[in-house]
Amino acid sequence: FDLLVIGSGPGGYRAAVLAAQRGLSVAIVERDSWGGACLNRGCVPKKTWYSTARLAAAAPGFPERGLRGVLAPDIAAAWRYQRKVVETVRASYIDYLARLKIACLNGTARFIDGEHVAIGAETIGAGCFIIATGSRPVLPKNLRGIPRVLTTDELFERPLPSGARVALLGSGAVGTEMAFILPRLGLEVVWLMGGEALARSRFSESARKRLRDALSAHGVTARPGSRPLRAASEGERVLLELPGGVRERVDWVLAGTGRRPNTDELELRAAGVRTDADGFIAVDSAQRTSAQRIYAIGDCANPAMTANHALAEAR
Repeated sequence: FDLLVIGSGPGGYRAAVLAAQRGLSVAIVERDSWGGACLNRGCVPKKTWYSTARLAAAAPGFPERGLRGVLAPDIAAAWRYQRKVVETVRASYIDYLARLKIACLNGTARFIDGEHVAIGAETIGAGCFIIATGSRPVLPKNLRGIPRVLTTDELFERPLPSGARVALLGSGAVGTEMAFILPRLGLEVVWLMGGEALARSRFSESARKRLRDALSAHGVTARPGSRPLRAASEGERVLLELPGGVRERVDWVLAGTGRRPNTDELELRAAGVRTDADGFIAVDSAQRTSAQRIYAIGDCANPAMTANHALAEAR
């Protein structure tokens, strides 16, 4: 192939499509669900829920517009609907790759050298490579192995646990988005974090204040300085011990506590590709790695970890 793309998330997909449209012979490798985290466990299902949440948030103003009645949230139905949307988008996604005659390869790619990868027992060569393997959620050690503690992977791919009282952990984008969405879908949310919401983002303080005001208008409040110290199962509930001796009992926990780049299974050293101490692939301003003809885009190379960055870097 002229180009082999590793990872089929938004960055990998766009890179493969643009290359095929420009006449290159292209293959794309995916070890999990086609579309990556964005399509299956991130942007697409989240935006589906967000559109529903906005409708629910606007409902108090419906009577003056001439619409009367009561809207009752149904989180189970909302969960089924987002799976339907994901499956529809994925089918379209795979169909477009086929129409562009992009070879879709299933499996885990590992570099043999700077010109070849192994996918199972098969060796594939390419003129150049784009690594777009994305990232995965990370749980703090004190939350690992506890039933009913979910990341966004479980939130969108498995039916939800029973119970309506949820502890939402994290001050980043995931925590902030879900703090608005989940209560509109009928859940009681306790939003816990160590610092201030979006304090590490690139948003200005005035923008963050405007967001806090908007969330407050919908009854959403954060509890800074409340990162859980310990967690334990209590039957069908989870007990969280917070600073100051405070305890919270919830039906389940959604942790938006950070992500880690998916680079540890690629055998990057064999290809001469360098990473930093956190596993991110080092790239220059053109997304080139330390190896000739190997590029990296998206979450595996950019700590900002947004689909928009991945799409721009793919182009």
